[in-house]
Amino acid sequence: MPRIEPFKGVLYDPRKIKMANVVAPPYDVIPSSMQEALYRESDYNVVRLILGKQSSADSAKNNRYTRARDAFNRWAGEGILKQDAVPAIYVYSQDYRVGTARRKSVGFIARMMIEDPKTSRVLPHERTFAKPKEDRLNLTREVKANLSPIFTLYPDDKNVTGAVLQRAMKKAPFCDVTSEGVRHRLWRLQDETQIQTIQRFLGNKDVFIADGHHRFEVARMYREEMRSQRERPVARQTATHDYDYVMTYFAPLSDKTLTILATHRLLKGVDLDIASLLMRMEEYFTVEECATEKELFAKMESVGKGRYAVGVYAHKRPFYLLTLKKNVNIDRAITEKRSREWKRLDVSILHGIIFDRITGLKEKIAN
Repeated sequence: MPRIEPFKGVLYDPRKIKMANVVAPPYDVIPSSMQEALYRESDYNVVRLILGKQSSADSAKNNRYTRARDAFNRWAGEGILKQDAVPAIYVYSQDYRVGTARRKSVGFIARMMIEDPKTSRVLPHERTFAKPKEDRLNLTREVKANLSPIFTLYPDDKNVTGAVLQRAMKKAPFCDVTSEGVRHRLWRLQDETQIQTIQRFLGNKDVFIADGHHRFEVARMYREEMRSQRERPVARQTATHDYDYVMTYFAPLSDKTLTILATHRLLKGVDLDIASLLMRMEEYFTVEECATEKELFAKMESVGKGRYAVGVYAHKRPFYLLTLKKNVNIDRAITEKRSREWKRLDVSILHGIIFDRITGLKEKIAN
C-alpha cells in the first residue's frame, strides 16, 4: 500500500526573493532559449538546480550537477532557501485555462515510501530510457534532494481527501505565484488528524504515475545505492531514511477539471514517402486533408467520444486528420502484450498502429 508522510519542505523565503522570478517549468520541457531567459531572470531561479547549463570546460569536479549542489547549499546558507520547522503535507492548486474555459486542479504534495516493484501499488505505464535516468541520478547524487515531485493520480470518487484539502485552502496560501498563465498556490496542512485521514484513505488504493517515470525509477536506484553504502542487511528490514522516500504530487482521478492534452511526437532524420504512407494509413484510418492548423484542430475537437484521432503535419505539405475506422480490431492491430485499457489510449494507437505496424519505426524510436 502507498505509505505517505508529511515532510519538512525546503522552500524559497518570499521575504528575500520575488517568487515570480525563481519559478520554472519542469526540466524536461525547457528548451535552451527558455533556459537562457530563466538564467537572466534571477541568480536564484530554480532552473540553475534542475537544468543547469553545460560547458565545454566541464569536468568530473565542475559540471552542471556539482554546480547545482553548490548553488543549493549556498542558497540555504544565505537563507534564500529555508526548511520548514514542522512537517506538513502541502496542498497545491493550479488555476488555468484550456481555450476559453477556466479550470482548477487541486492535489497535495507528500513524501511517499519507495516500495519494491513486485509488491508496490504504485503503477507505472511508460517505458524509461537509460540516458534520462543517468542524468537525474547524477543530479540526485550531488544535491541529495528531490528537486521535482513525481505526479500521481488516485481514485477518490467520494471526495474523502478533497474535503480535507478544501478545508486547508480556507486559509490564505503561503505561496501565490502566476507563471505562463497558470496561477500556483500552496498551503501547509499540519493537522495530524486530517493528515491521518488522507493516509488511511490512500493506504489501500492503487496510485498511477501520470508523469515522472524516470524520476521515480531514479529514486529507487538512489535508494539502493545508499542502502548498499550505509546499511547492514539487518537494518534494511526496520530502519527508514530520507532516501527511502520520493517527493510526490497526488491528484484525484475523480477531479473533473483534470485535463489531458494531446500527445505530440516529432520524427527527425526519418525518410518517409508521405503519399505512400497515407495510402497505407487508409487500411486503419479515414484520412482527411486540412488546409490549416486551425482547421485540423477544430476537426480533431469535433471527433466524438470514444473515437481516436491523430493530426499529422509533414514539412511543406498540408495537414492531415486520421480518424480510426470503427471496424478496426484494436486488440489484433496492437500486438504488444498489454491490457485492453492500455491499448485503447490515444498514445497507444499512435505507437502501436501508426509507428509499429504501418511505418515500422518501432526499433528506430526505441533506440
